[in-house]
Amino acid sequence: MICTCIAQCDFETCRQALAACEMAEIRLDTVSCSPAQIVQLFGRKNIPLIATFRSNGAGDAARFEALQTAINAGAAYVDIETDAPYLTALMQEARKAKCKVILSYHDFERTPGNDELQCIVAQMRALQPDFMKIVTYAHAAADAERILSLYKTEKNLLAFCMGKEGQSSRIKSRSLGAPFIYAAPDNGVATAAGQLTVSQIKQSRTSYFVPRISYLVSRISYLVSRSRASSIEKTHFALTGISIAHSKSPQLFAAAYPHTANYSYGLLPAQSAGEAIRLFRLHRLQGMNVTMPFKKEIVPFTDVQSEEVKVIGAANTIVNRDGRLHAYNTDVHGVVNSFLQHGITIKNNKALVLGAGGAGQAAAYALANAGAEVWWANRTIAKVEALAERYHVRPLSFSCAAREWEECRIIVNTLPAGADFLHTLHFHKHQTVLDADYAGRPLYRQAIAGSAGYISGLSWLLWQAVPAFELFTGVPPDVEAMKKTVFV
Repeated sequence: MICTCIAQCDFETCRQALAACEMAEIRLDTVSCSPAQIVQLFGRKNIPLIATFRSNGAGDAARFEALQTAINAGAAYVDIETDAPYLTALMQEARKAKCKVILSYHDFERTPGNDELQCIVAQMRALQPDFMKIVTYAHAAADAERILSLYKTEKNLLAFCMGKEGQSSRIKSRSLGAPFIYAAPDNGVATAAGQLTVSQIKQSRTSYFVPRISYLVSRISYLVSRSRASSIEKTHFALTGISIAHSKSPQLFAAAYPHTANYSYGLLPAQSAGEAIRLFRLHRLQGMNVTMPFKKEIVPFTDVQSEEVKVIGAANTIVNRDGRLHAYNTDVHGVVNSFLQHGITIKNNKALVLGAGGAGQAAAYALANAGAEVWWANRTIAKVEALAERYHVRPLSFSCAAREWEECRIIVNTLPAGADFLHTLHFHKHQTVLDADYAGRPLYRQAIAGSAGYISGLSWLLWQAVPAFELFTGVPPDVEAMKKTVFV
């Protein structure tokens, strides 16, 4: 069956277009009609209709009301996005009206990797929709193949790709088990990149046909293999933050548990801490690593905070225990173990921390609690003066730090590459420098020039991940395998 997507028109044009459809999706975000006209459109019983309202600045209340009206008028299906704030309420409305729910996930920029896709599927499935719709953007044929492979393990699925490379997946999805194919009207507009028209789909069915028997064979093969495999469900974890596409965390986690298929780890990009928590709960994650800029913002959303989180006010690890979110800061372990693993004694040594952001506060807390005499320098000295008593450290301005740093055996820099103050520092052989920024390595050349010890921020990344992963799983990770992944 072909589902025609009707969009960007008025009520009368929409009504006329329906006469030529065997099934249709009405995009209420772009079809101009009143609540009474919505009732007229979805009151038709001759063809199945899908009610859809994508985010277009109209506001959540307007979206909810339009979809609710369509449901109660007789819509056969309602499409609800996974991140819709009204998701639960609208699913309840649909079930009361015996309207089938299509829970939809879209990625308009890329196609996630297999682990991330499995995490998305598992969490969508947990909400028990009638159908799961997963649509991503394909940049290569392999992306489309990855999406189509979902049909081997899932039923009641609508999965295909946008973009030119994804066009074949639209056709193939039907023979793999999709209940229908979305198409643009022959004389209308496409609602997504690469969307084919009704006529194009009818003409292309033969050239893109995948025999139904191949689907049945793959389905049977999967069921046989699954019956032989462990019945333990996967436990899902993720990293959240902004601009996390190049994070090493998924590779680190894969290396940490190489001999089990019961865990998966993906990326959960978000625009705010609140959105990150909403997605965490939606996807039923068991644990989540948190990176900038959410480490402080996320704390109020948690139920239980560890001692270091209470002091620092920032968390980088969230664990779900029976529905209650526990917050931890394993950055403190990352700092201490970075020095200890390099044979550097912290206790009774003088340490200098540069910068008073989230990483700087974790470093100051970690070193002070490990017994170091900590001097803490920041461009705005008032900030560290306000925190000095709580952290048991001595505050310094940058100008004073330049006089004190020579006596410090341990230096932790959390300032970014390019910070003017860093160019004034010179080191000697009795010092060891840890740069938080493992990509920019701001103090690397100066440390090496002065024969000082140098520890890359990759060490911090590794040693904060070790306790975080164990908090997730309760199982010690394979640290040696993690080292090989980090220091390649």
